[in-house]
Amino acid sequence: MTASQLQLELRPCRPASIDLMRRHAELVDLLRGRGWVTSAELSRLTFTDRELRAIVEHDERGQILSFPGSPGYKLTIDATLAELDRTGALLSQGKRMIRRWVRYSRVRHGASVLRTPPAEVSRTEGELRP
Repeated sequence: MTASQLQLELRPCRPASIDLMRRHAELVDLLRGRGWVTSAELSRLTFTDRELRAIVEHDERGQILSFPGSPGYKLTIDATLAELDRTGALLSQGKRMIRRWVRYSRVRHGASVLRTPPAEVSRTEGELRP
């Protein structure tokens, strides 16, 4: 390696999953016994919206409750049956997202055909030309 080459400082990095697990534990502790806590309240306590969504998305044990139309985040063990029943909104949202993906997929497949210039038949030569 020459002196003019870039020297990179390599340091071991922690996998994102370890940090996510730590933040999950912090969120569970914070929500304990508090009922619904809004994302605005949690953002004042250093949780970003993106981070909250990631934590809930990767919450394999289902400890943290949040769904479309919910007032925020709450521990599942503190939820009422009516609140748990409202999680059906997630299924509806998922179906809407899949339908949207299907529309995009149809456009994509149609667009790939449309982007290919149609072949023309040369009247004078009788052959196909792109």
